[in-house]
Amino acid sequence: MSQSRPAPDHPVGGLIPALLIGTLVGCLFLGALWAGLGFFPDPLAQPDRPWTTRLTDRQGFTLRKLPGQSGYREYRPLNEFSPRLIAAVLAAEDHRFYQHLGLDPLALLRAALRDLRAGALVSGGSTITMQLARLTQGLTPGPRSFSRKLQEAWLALLIERLHSKDEILAAYLNAVPTGPQRWGLATAAQDYLGKDAQNLSPAEAAFLAALPKTPTLAKADRLAKRQAWILQRLRRNGSLSQADLERAQQEVPRWRPRANPHQAPHFLAFVQKSQTLARDADAPDSRPLAPTPRGASPDLIGQPAIFPGAGSRIRTTLDLEIQREVETLVAETVQSFSPQGLTQAAVVVMSLPSREILAWVGSADFFDDQEGQNDGVLALRQPGSALKPFIYQLALDQGLITAATILEDQPVDFAGPTGSFAPRNYGGVYHGRIPARQALASSLNVPAVRLAQALGPGRILARLRLLGLDSLKKDSDYYGLGLALGNGEVSLLALTNAYAALALGGLGGEPTVLPQSGPQPLAPRLDPASSFIISHILADDRARALGFGQGGPLATPYQASAKTGTSQNFRDNWCLGYTDRFVIGVWAGNFQAQPMRDVSGITGAGGLWRRIADFLAARQPPRPLTPPPGVIRAAVCPETGWLKSPACPNGVEEFFLKSQPLPEPSRTSDPTRSPDPTHSPGLNLANGPARPLRLLSPQSQEVYALDPGLDPSYQRLTAVAQVGPGVQELEWFLNGQSLGRQPATPLTRRLTPLSRGPQRLQALGFQGQKLVAQAEARFLVK
Repeated sequence: MSQSRPAPDHPVGGLIPALLIGTLVGCLFLGALWAGLGFFPDPLAQPDRPWTTRLTDRQGFTLRKLPGQSGYREYRPLNEFSPRLIAAVLAAEDHRFYQHLGLDPLALLRAALRDLRAGALVSGGSTITMQLARLTQGLTPGPRSFSRKLQEAWLALLIERLHSKDEILAAYLNAVPTGPQRWGLATAAQDYLGKDAQNLSPAEAAFLAALPKTPTLAKADRLAKRQAWILQRLRRNGSLSQADLERAQQEVPRWRPRANPHQAPHFLAFVQKSQTLARDADAPDSRPLAPTPRGASPDLIGQPAIFPGAGSRIRTTLDLEIQREVETLVAETVQSFSPQGLTQAAVVVMSLPSREILAWVGSADFFDDQEGQNDGVLALRQPGSALKPFIYQLALDQGLITAATILEDQPVDFAGPTGSFAPRNYGGVYHGRIPARQALASSLNVPAVRLAQALGPGRILARLRLLGLDSLKKDSDYYGLGLALGNGEVSLLALTNAYAALALGGLGGEPTVLPQSGPQPLAPRLDPASSFIISHILADDRARALGFGQGGPLATPYQASAKTGTSQNFRDNWCLGYTDRFVIGVWAGNFQAQPMRDVSGITGAGGLWRRIADFLAARQPPRPLTPPPGVIRAAVCPETGWLKSPACPNGVEEFFLKSQPLPEPSRTSDPTRSPDPTHSPGLNLANGPARPLRLLSPQSQEVYALDPGLDPSYQRLTAVAQVGPGVQELEWFLNGQSLGRQPATPLTRRLTPLSRGPQRLQALGFQGQKLVAQAEARFLVK
């Protein structure tokens, strides 16, 4: 009986379980490793060098690109890259990108064989993910080494574990070097081809895909060879048809570099300063962006998904279409008035009620090497009469006047601690007793100074500072009554913002350069009722006629309130005005503060203001003013400023503050008389009851010159006397000789012949045959 022997061990029988166990262990190890990678820091979340910040207007048009510390690096999401460009990059750099986990074994094996044949590291087999790791981590450039390759591989695995393929590809497309201080294929498309990366031909896509390996454009032959190689790769993998390949081979990408735009440079300088966007090149940790400004809409400041703090697109409030139109109008105005010494102008346009800045022109030509970079919007200059509306409003609020109050417009000297102050009207013409409405609209100096005296400079200065005119830093004694005529210095931006408060019914606020996500918090600064009355006066062309005539630049076919200002000796002129939709501030002059020749606020700045206002009104028609609840209407006697009555039946409608008592009914139409002289603001501001007789023109010590080309008999002076109650007739004497007697009226005029030499003009007032008043002036005729 045969004895059975044990079967010999089969080598295969033990190997299979070992392989299975080893495979399982290996899979578990790799799984654990892959899971563990999720606990390591994200390589793409490390602080990156600052990227380009794109500043745009409110419609998204680029105003300026601000480079980061290392140059221009703009971020674009993957869907803003052309599919052709993506295909070209994958064909050139990593055609199995979507199949591997950061390391491509086949590419690494092929690279190793090449290195063995060459006896040196000549090919790295890097995937897109490995290249991204090298770019974002700032790995020291230099010769390839095994340790460096291991570091790239480790980082690539981390990136693949923590990010999707699309995120990785987008990061790579935005990070690759494309030229000196140029990063990312979107930047390259704009800077070299003059177009966005979304719309590219196959030849253009291959050209851009070739740049990462040849970022020096000087090597054009090398770049062309790599471009051709990429096109062939696209044909082989089926991304390009034969016909498309042949067309692409014939196409030479046109070099159409898109210059970095430089729109609204003064405005952008203000944006950078106010939002802390300025880049400090010496600070290694600098960033081009400040935190999101308070109140700004989150969707206006786009942050990339991968790089925290990377480049953003900041949409500003500027309207590029309005900006360009204003720039053109400024240049035309300066050219027109340059023979008269006007060499610069500045304009700021704000929308209402948001106070968003729509246009900002700081000079006639920013690129003028001499003075173009000076910013007239921020420069401090004397505003002349442009401060008068705030003085009249303060007088309304204090109950000192109404819009109908009769004010004195006649020469007067004000004694002060540093001497006397004798304001003069523009042109040296005085009008006697006139309503406050006309005095403000016609910008008469003497009534404004009388109001300033009654209010006190301290009270006026406090009101102006409340409106944001913080540049008026001296005390009230320094400015004195001259504050009414604009002897302090303010900026166009601050003054325009103060006028915005008038336009908005007294609501204060700050100009804004970034669109707001909601209503801007506004603080009451002025009374809405008195703000309306001042706005109505500034829109009254008939009231303006006394000083400027009717139908001038401020007489718009739509309702607009406007006020001009001219500083001493025509050094500056201003025009500030608004509708319910816009407020426009204009300054014109020259940066050397030299006097201009007869360029006033109405002719210089006023004309420019009107052209801008017409342009804006055509885009968005203004709506008429609506009286607020605190305003009432009443008919008044225009000669006295008191309510219409049988004694003065020719009344006119006027607005009054509901919070204050109305004037009493008129008992007379005589402008020199009132129901109660002790309560007549017009008389009180004249420092007591009106004089029975006063010469308004000519004034003592004035000098007149005869025109040698005209017959002296035709050269006569119009003498004007203001006549008070009790004077029935007026007799005129020139150098002791009677010129005749005439009936007296409140403003009595007489044509007076002139001859060379000292002159003495007398006016004698009679009641019947009794002399009751007299006045005289001594002047010189050359």
